[in-house]
Amino acid sequence: MIFPDLRPDESGAKEYTDLVTLIGSGTYGDVYRCQHKQTKTWYAIKRIKEGKESKMGLTGDKFMEILAFRELSHPNILSCKSIFFHGARLCFALELCNTSLKSILNSGHSLTAEDRRTAYYQILLGLDYLHRNHISHFDLKPDNILIKDNNGSSVFKITDFGLSLITGRFRGPSIVYTGPGFRWTPIYRPPEVFGSTLEVGQSSDMWSIGLTFFEMIIQTAVIQAEESRIPAKIADLLGRLPDETDPGVADWHGSFINLCGKDYTPPNQPYMHTLFERHGVRPEEKQFIAKFLQYSPEARITAADALQDPFLANCNKSCNILDRDRYERNLPPLQRVMYGSFDEKIGSNDM
Repeated sequence: MIFPDLRPDESGAKEYTDLVTLIGSGTYGDVYRCQHKQTKTWYAIKRIKEGKESKMGLTGDKFMEILAFRELSHPNILSCKSIFFHGARLCFALELCNTSLKSILNSGHSLTAEDRRTAYYQILLGLDYLHRNHISHFDLKPDNILIKDNNGSSVFKITDFGLSLITGRFRGPSIVYTGPGFRWTPIYRPPEVFGSTLEVGQSSDMWSIGLTFFEMIIQTAVIQAEESRIPAKIADLLGRLPDETDPGVADWHGSFINLCGKDYTPPNQPYMHTLFERHGVRPEEKQFIAKFLQYSPEARITAADALQDPFLANCNKSCNILDRDRYERNLPPLQRVMYGSFDEKIGSNDM
């Protein structure tokens, strides 16, 4: 894998029109919609908030995101047209998508069982590609899966590589000191990270994507708690505390149990099973989701094996969850306008 050559060059900004309509914002910065002057193609310009990297070179997180966007190419990974500076702000010209998986779930739009199988399959294709290229995402969640219409078919794309790391490139485990606050949005963080494991890698991504798939069924976050209470909620979900005899658990199970609290008692039935029953999930899908949500990182299914799982056999490779009649009427206004014309302009001085 070749690291990209990045220079603080503002010439790239001149290739695009003035920014048009703010379509997203977060702790990282803002995303605007604008057009490439020559090709007339619309892009999402992700403009990073001004920080130390604007004066002191790029931080490791930003460099990792540059590496991922410039060097990876797959239909289920968001593509990047160019990377440039505008003023002191790092900008990514990214493939423009219609919406995010999170917006779909928040809209109240219910995914059919077959829609979900298609989504699982496409997302796993992208994740398997990342893992085969020795990149662990470390922040998989519905917000970081975008959806693009491609001639009536919905294409799911993994994005946001700011917390990613290169793992699994050499034989043996990926050794990193983690600590309970390492990477990840807390409610998608795997149990071994809460337990301050020294080993994280591709199997840690599988926990997060398992929660994401589960969320597609119940349409709300599976783990809902303050960060200090999440370990106990994980134990509720699985119906037990980790055991030191579980493969890959011995070095962190004690710390995890301590975080659950000395008075913690597991429920009589795993909360996972309660949710499955409440939402009428078929046995095959239950078994599939459960393969991701294991205490033992070694016991979790890999992306490559999940693609070969009987549950995904003969699934539709494409679906259309962006059909207006099924979906758009439920969208909040910000996402709904992404389907129509864009009249509000933002001048280049506002970048």
